[in-house]
Amino acid sequence: MAVQDQLSICSRLMLMGLVCGWLGCGGSSTPARTTPASSVTPAEEVAPVPGEATEAPSGTTDTKPTSAESTELEGNYDVEVQEREVSYLVRPEGLQIDVEGARFLPKAKAVRVKGGWGVAIDVRASAEDDRTHSLLRGNDGALAFAGTVVRRGKEAEFGDERSTGEEQLLFPGSSLTLSRKWPGTLDLAPLGRGDELRLEVGLWGLGRDAKSRRPVKKFFLVRVSVGQKRPSVLLTPPSQ
Repeated sequence: MAVQDQLSICSRLMLMGLVCGWLGCGGSSTPARTTPASSVTPAEEVAPVPGEATEAPSGTTDTKPTSAESTELEGNYDVEVQEREVSYLVRPEGLQIDVEGARFLPKAKAVRVKGGWGVAIDVRASAEDDRTHSLLRGNDGALAFAGTVVRRGKEAEFGDERSTGEEQLLFPGSSLTLSRKWPGTLDLAPLGRGDELRLEVGLWGLGRDAKSRRPVKKFFLVRVSVGQKRPSVLLTPPSQ
């Protein structure tokens, strides 16, 4: 074969190799396609349109209180609750308290206890609306105690802790007496000369039935001051 023919064949082979390399003739795979960068920008906060429902973001939950969360727990007297409508009337025979059809006539007097003075509370309760009422009794009865005692210028607070309870019914046409003494079972010393007591009396629970029953915190207030003679006792509506 002539030298000129050999050069011609080599040139053709080289040209075919370049063309196949450029076109990918040697494989079945196609060139990888590249996707242009998205032109979408990160989502911006958009104010909700009035009247349209919106979904909570992922990982969050709706925290609306349930009926169980929004009601008072009878076992904890310190939990904040919606106050009941309580009316007070000062009569010649004493204070009259009306709460949702139930009437209460409280009395308080100083009593001798070992080592000093205490106070006895009696509350006559009656149903004035011809309906049955449900009271809750704690360890020391239906009356709840809290307040402060001042001894030699130093003030100390105290309050009840109830662990168990049972229902006490107030029937139409009848009455019952709720009684309790201070200090009673509280781990407190009796009052001595010069001591002062501010006793806040409440009800552990009151309602039409056990389901609707809840505490009455601001019931009435008893102030006791011990002088040289018999202590003075003052029973009033709760201070505002």
